Amino acid sequence: MGFHTGISNSGTMATEVLSISHTSFLRNVTTTDAGFQAEPAARLREELLNALIRLDRRLDRSGLSDDIRAEIRTALSVMRSRYEPASPAAPGFSRASLNAAIRELTGLHDHLCTIGFSDEPVTLRLAVEARGLERALGGAVGSGGGSDSAS
Repeated sequence: MGFHTGISNSGTMATEVLSISHTSFLRNVTTTDAGFQAEPAARLREELLNALIRLDRRLDRSGLSDDIRAEIRTALSVMRSRYEPASPAAPGFSRASLNAAIRELTGLHDHLCTIGFSDEPVTLRLAVEARGLERALGGAVGSGGGSDSAS
């Protein structure tokens, strides 16, 4: 990407081209105080989708039986497809959407605990991800502190 500079350091018109790579441009935009922020709903959706991806990856390393692993993977997959932005079934994402997703993750956690997998790392991770999403939800309003803030 090239930009023509209009005035040189000496105050005369400059004709050189300033070249900025895509990577350096993005780095400069994201590290400056430009005030660019993602829409809160988009940020919450991204937090949720990342949590679902992390949980799905953890399933492969879990000690769950194949049928339980498939059940949990299906539930996570249904949630992902429901909230993927490109999905025609994706609703407008909101705080209520994230609350519903947190309840679903908590339900999966409770289900695994009930059937004897309370100490399984993926079960514990479900609780961690749900708490993280609750903190993100608390910070989405602009408080910045989440549920564990000192205020």
